[in-house]
Amino acid sequence: KFWTSTHPWHELDATSSSMRPAELIAAWAAAVLVGVLHYVEVSGYNAVYQGLSVPEQKEVWLKTENAFYFSYYEEVVEAPSAAAGLWKAVRDTRSEAPDTINAIHRFNIYQEIICALLFRAAAWLVGREALMDPWYFFRGCS
Repeated sequence: KFWTSTHPWHELDATSSSMRPAELIAAWAAAVLVGVLHYVEVSGYNAVYQGLSVPEQKEVWLKTENAFYFSYYEEVVEAPSAAAGLWKAVRDTRSEAPDTINAIHRFNIYQEIICALLFRAAAWLVGREALMDPWYFFRGCS
């Protein structure tokens, strides 16, 4: 029977602890406190963030590495054609200048490219004016 193994960890009682009760209570209290503080911080951030206009949301959100990925999405969306946007991503000169690299492969931006192509396809089907701001489309994809 595998549950009667003589392996040392099978002999441990799941309820036993080397911590004293006061230490255990303090550890649990600290963990709960950190969780509550994290929840308060995130919900406060989200409340403020949702009240911002689209340009303000972009400015706040794009102060992280997300700006890098969004720039490739935006490049494909704003290009004169999908092929031109893809060509700019495949023959990227701005990321590792003066070298020319394939940014799609190098930075693994397949998701951003697919999202941009989906946006362009939707814009072609229903018209760009009928669609939401490309920013919201990108946020929905990521």
